[in-house]
Amino acid sequence: MSPIAFTYLCEGNAEFYRSVAAAIEGEFEDFHEEEGWTSNPSYFRSLLVVPDEPRFYAQYLGEIAGAFSIFVASCFAKKIFDELYERTAKRPVGIFLDRLLSRADGKAVEIQNVIYLEDINVWVVIRAVVNAGEADEVERLFLQAHRVAHTYLQIHGRQAAVHCHAIHDGRIDIEPVLYQEVAEAKLPRKKFN
Repeated sequence: MSPIAFTYLCEGNAEFYRSVAAAIEGEFEDFHEEEGWTSNPSYFRSLLVVPDEPRFYAQYLGEIAGAFSIFVASCFAKKIFDELYERTAKRPVGIFLDRLLSRADGKAVEIQNVIYLEDINVWVVIRAVVNAGEADEVERLFLQAHRVAHTYLQIHGRQAAVHCHAIHDGRIDIEPVLYQEVAEAKLPRKKFN
């Protein structure tokens, strides 16, 4: 498999940015280097999904400490997806979330894993709002949500440019919310109510 391109997007206040930076350095940075992933923010900017200056939706600052997104580019092809899934399964998402939540003053944190499947030109967004004590469950559900999204695409094909599966209350939305742009998946988080 060719190297997996990735980048991060963080939205929130300065304290949240510091928390994310510390958690990335302590958890994800080493993992991505060991796995041969290639940091490529300019690639995602060229696809117009990662803005040069992210803007957090201010109306949510009272509800959540911030949002963190991981963008990954790969292919839908079965063998490649299985390898990506295996690599994704090794990421220390639960530990990362625990570190963020420990510095979030009791607020929840939104996390999104955004995978661009280049060969079928579709973005798969897995998103969750995580509270203290839920990190391990969300890590497990993130992995399952990727399988759900892959199965949905196998059965139904590409229905829109963006397929968004939310995790809430210990459940994964089987039917994705469909969008035309990745930025739309960051609009009001009413799907979590």
